[in-house]
Amino acid sequence: MDVSSTNRADNLKSVKVTMRNLRRLITHNFHGGNKELWVTLTYRWLTKNPEIAYQDFKRFIRKLRKDYGHLEYIAVIEPQATGNWHFHVLLKTTDHRVLRIPNEILAKAWGQGFTKTKRLKNKDKMGNYVLAYVTNLDIPSTDKDSEKKYVKGARLHLYPKGVRIYRCSRGIEKPIEMTGSKDEILELNGVIKSKADFSRKTIHETISGQEIVYITEFYNDIGKKLMGGDA
Repeated sequence: MDVSSTNRADNLKSVKVTMRNLRRLITHNFHGGNKELWVTLTYRWLTKNPEIAYQDFKRFIRKLRKDYGHLEYIAVIEPQATGNWHFHVLLKTTDHRVLRIPNEILAKAWGQGFTKTKRLKNKDKMGNYVLAYVTNLDIPSTDKDSEKKYVKGARLHLYPKGVRIYRCSRGIEKPIEMTGSKDEILELNGVIKSKADFSRKTIHETISGQEIVYITEFYNDIGKKLMGGDA
């Protein structure tokens, strides 16, 4: 990171790497369904210190685990325009238990303000959905009939330098990394579908004018052969 920068958006390369890693981490570990929840934790009062916010989050997780057993999580800290912090947390059980936690229980465990809970069912685009939610900045509108507007990626300018955008529990697995041809890797991991769940193409131009094409694809069923079940 460029230590002379004033916020994360000043170092765009670092931000893109962080968000790319987060998207891959979410896609690899969360797939939707009744074993997972997405919880938003909001402060009742102004809290600008991210370290204090993360301490409050640790207490929140300890309380939940005491009553609901071991839970794995990915927690993304998000700044508001006022400088106040709040969290978006992906929670999941590590066995076959259905994860149901009443919102009043979550609010009591949080103890700092308000909570909101939802279940994400779209496994194919979960990583992209969560990242878009925490990086795009809503634009307030006085016109009730107008569509909701936002500025793509604008929230990145609100992150102070050095803040860890996300943290995760020890049981969250890193994506599988292999080197080889696409067909070889898909066959090795038992992926039989021909179409990726997510695909993106980017083009980079070298100094000599040559174009290099990068294609990023996500297969949510990758790893079935390695792990012996749904991935």
